[in-house]
Amino acid sequence: MGMSQKKTIILFVGPQGSGKTTHAKLLSQLLNKYGNVCVVALNAHSFTHILFTQLMDSVICKLFYSCIKSKFYENLPPITMASPKLYRVLFPFLTLIHMLAYSRARSKLFAYLKRCDIVIDQEGYVFKQLADISWLARYAELYLNDKIWKLFIKFLLRLTTNIAELTKKHNIIVILLHCDYRVLVERYYNRGRVEPYRYINFQYRFYHAVIKMLTRIVTNLRFIVVSTDKPIQQSFRDIIKTLCSIYGLKEYLKSLCLNGFVI
Repeated sequence: MGMSQKKTIILFVGPQGSGKTTHAKLLSQLLNKYGNVCVVALNAHSFTHILFTQLMDSVICKLFYSCIKSKFYENLPPITMASPKLYRVLFPFLTLIHMLAYSRARSKLFAYLKRCDIVIDQEGYVFKQLADISWLARYAELYLNDKIWKLFIKFLLRLTTNIAELTKKHNIIVILLHCDYRVLVERYYNRGRVEPYRYINFQYRFYHAVIKMLTRIVTNLRFIVVSTDKPIQQSFRDIIKTLCSIYGLKEYLKSLCLNGFVI
């Protein structure tokens, strides 16, 4: 199948509204002509992560009298949230939830790799998970000399080590979709909730730092940044143009890269 007989994993990362699902669908439709492609959402942590935070903010904080009012969404009034102190106390439990969710996502990925030449994850796999738990770690104000902080760092190291091991057997391409906040706000209004700039900026900074660090220490991992401020056809063409410049993948998609494509 080309590419040194290795499977290819393409991960789309970026905030909500940046176009991950749309670009993943377009890419799968195109690449299906050249091999067996699976489009998946390996965000096994999302349901339990959201459920945990909702329980924390609506039930547990009231039981422990540790609720605060905080404004998160730009277009909505302040909401009730569990205090940073309460999140810090229960952070080991959240870390355990993420560990179990990652194990499930990893098993699903290996199952897809057995039957697919290319696996496209529209939710960023472990990178989305790392960003979510890191945001809460920041909110919980974990201290560097805390046992909780050490547990958190141990979890992060475990995930990055597993990614490094994955690149020994497969090619991984991480595509970060970067969208200007003003454009995201317009898209968010259609969804009803406008996420704050500080949250979006944190995600971008986190993705850049972690993925760039990984590209320095592991092989077979490529990092691509594509702007999605422009029309979808143009940003998608930018993705294909960049993919065609990657050694190995260019040979695998030789006719596509030489003759262009139509969407």
